[in-house]
Amino acid sequence: MTDALTITRRNALRALTPPPRLSLSEWIETHMRLPEGVSALPGRVSLWPYQREIADATSDPT
Repeated sequence: MTDALTITRRNALRALTPPPRLSLSEWIETHMRLPEGVSALPGRVSLWPYQREIADATSDPT
């Protein structure tokens, strides 16, 4: 295989790899940011323990 074909194949396979499984609370703390003007504490969202339990309970399939 040529180098270009190898690189293209590697990139295609990487794009098809599913993202890691995260609980809802982990996803919120990893990906959500509060903009200035919306919150007294802008930036990364940090959940309290009871908020984690609520978020995880809403996404529990059982």
